[in-house]
Amino acid sequence: MYIKRRDKENNFYRHLQNQSLEMIQRLSGERWTDFNEHDPGVTLLDILNYALLELSYQLEAPFETYLVDSGTKDFCYEQAGLIPPQKIFEPVVVAPPDYESLVIKIAGVKNCRVIREENSFYTFILEPAPNGDPKGIRAEVESLYHSHRNLCENLGEIRFEKLKEKAHDSRKQFEPFHFETVSQKIQLPKTEQTPYRSIQYELPDCYGINERGLPPEASMKRKMEALQLKAYLLIYDYMISGICQQAGNINQLLELSGKMPAQFRTEVEIEDLNKLLDIEKIKQQEVFDPKEMLRQKSGYFDYLDMLYGEDTHPYAVLDPSPGFRAGLIRRFPEFNTLRFRSFNLLDEKIKSITGIELLLNTLFNYDPEKEERVPEYCKFCSLQEAFVRGTHLFYFVEHILLRDEYSDTSQSSDDSNKLSIVVSHRADQLRPKAREIYLKVFEERLPAHLDIQCLWLGEKDLKSFVRSYYNWRKAWAKGDNEQIEKFSEEIRILIEG
Repeated sequence: MYIKRRDKENNFYRHLQNQSLEMIQRLSGERWTDFNEHDPGVTLLDILNYALLELSYQLEAPFETYLVDSGTKDFCYEQAGLIPPQKIFEPVVVAPPDYESLVIKIAGVKNCRVIREENSFYTFILEPAPNGDPKGIRAEVESLYHSHRNLCENLGEIRFEKLKEKAHDSRKQFEPFHFETVSQKIQLPKTEQTPYRSIQYELPDCYGINERGLPPEASMKRKMEALQLKAYLLIYDYMISGICQQAGNINQLLELSGKMPAQFRTEVEIEDLNKLLDIEKIKQQEVFDPKEMLRQKSGYFDYLDMLYGEDTHPYAVLDPSPGFRAGLIRRFPEFNTLRFRSFNLLDEKIKSITGIELLLNTLFNYDPEKEERVPEYCKFCSLQEAFVRGTHLFYFVEHILLRDEYSDTSQSSDDSNKLSIVVSHRADQLRPKAREIYLKVFEERLPAHLDIQCLWLGEKDLKSFVRSYYNWRKAWAKGDNEQIEKFSEEIRILIEG
């Protein structure tokens, strides 16, 4: 290992100096003939070029600079919105092999086979181990299935028998992908914000404007000349100071959050500044244009959208703040993982919701757990507690679950793929253009094979529907076949007319 010798004549500073001298000679013609270092104009060029050299050092820092924690020097990919592949490609349960990969891990299961019937019911054929408890295995399989159940699917039959074929072990498919990650500490250019030091302090003493200032015996004319030079150089001071502050805040623009660069004001501290400028007026002027900063932040979010194949920009009509869009981008891997997921039929508290409803609640900033008001028409409902913290904006009714007879799994495939979404009145009132947004979500993110219809019921019918819906969900959770049939019929009448 060796240190490469630097070519003194081939560097950015020398390039700036040569270019600026050539330009001055071209513009001044025969009026300026002395370009030696002692010339005041050449001295100013020298100071300004050094300032530009310092700016280039900050502005040309490698991109990795903004992915590293300034304290630990470790990479912080997620802070910049570079989500790890393990989260983006998180496995989801969508087919029989996926269920087999989970069931085969249950204690007491020796072998298993999962079949998806044409009517979207799943049949589980299990071979218990010699010490396996069929009753316990059945309960665990039911719980596992319903925690991963997708829209317009349901559990059909669980039976135990000896299987001739070997267990379908797709565990390797189901396990998360393994990616090589970079884990190292690196030394990168310092980009932290530091107080700006005026270029005037770099000039020799003979100019009388550096930290030493003028001698006490200086004449009034000499003092005025020094003030004139200070005023001229302030133009460069404020320009360079503003650029330095912007360069020191690039990491905030490249951060997946709502954090925006602080509204810094130019801070140039020199003696006699109050004699040159209106200090109070200068303090009110901001370095950053908030609209321009927002445009740049939005541009970075557009890049992340393109990287992940998403488009969160249209959702900005719901909330234009950068924090809202940043939160969506960060959570979209989760939303995509759950986009086909339905609610858990075994959830007795009726808090389980579909993956699409989770996305919509996030878009509308709606948390049903904070809704404490009980609607008037629910006060006499047997499920009054469900309305205290659990009122839905959207009610997903899978027709495969609207059963005439609980044991009947012979519904047609057309009916099993039918999904009705009853929209509450509140959904259209939460945000401007709310209907446009949730219809867009249904169209783009629900499974393409489903037959989807949206319903906006009148006030009276909606009250009846909500009451029947919660009782229907409660009956499914308890496994009450008679109540399932009763409330299924009530719901069918209301949504099918």
